[in-house]
Amino acid sequence: MGLKISKKRKEKVLEFVLSHKNYLKSIITEAESRKSLLKNKIYLCKWNWISKRKGYRLNDDTHIMEELLQLTDFKNYFSNDAPRGGKEGDFIGFKSKKAVDFLLSIKNLQ
Repeated sequence: MGLKISKKRKEKVLEFVLSHKNYLKSIITEAESRKSLLKNKIYLCKWNWISKRKGYRLNDDTHIMEELLQLTDFKNYFSNDAPRGGKEGDFIGFKSKKAVDFLLSIKNLQ
């Protein structure tokens, strides 16, 4: 991973990535299939409704991606492009191509 950060911080990022590897890979694979990485965006549709006895509960794991981006210090922004502001329109936009390249390198980790 070609990050220009301190060794200690790089170790923290690697530890975080390895502990959440499957989740991050699924987000990146989904973003690639939606071709949103070409626009420097990753849609955070990694939520689902969990059925319980009395109704449904929203399971939202976007905090994992937020934590990773805080560790790496890439310039990013959170926004929503859904017409009525629904949860499916949430996305992270990146100001540089390096952030997208970093995320793609996560997908190739073993």
